[in-house]
Amino acid sequence: MSTTHNGSHASYYPGSKQMTIQIAFSPDNGQLYSAQIAGFDGVDKRLDILSTYIKQQKTIYDLIEFEHAYALPILLQRIP
Repeated sequence: MSTTHNGSHASYYPGSKQMTIQIAFSPDNGQLYSAQIAGFDGVDKRLDILSTYIKQQKTIYDLIEFEHAYALPILLQRIP
């Protein structure tokens, strides 16, 4: 089992809120068994990913390779 406490997004970007993620997995082969998340922004997105991986019988090693969309804050600013 793993429990992580982190922000909903990068700390340098305003409005980050605390989130706790707990996953259960097999110590033998890394098979994902369950996931729980408590927080605010972004909880639904993370649970969608984890529940899909659990349904597909993927492992924590597969999760490490997951690619997700990311936008740097500088790209969100208007350029004069």
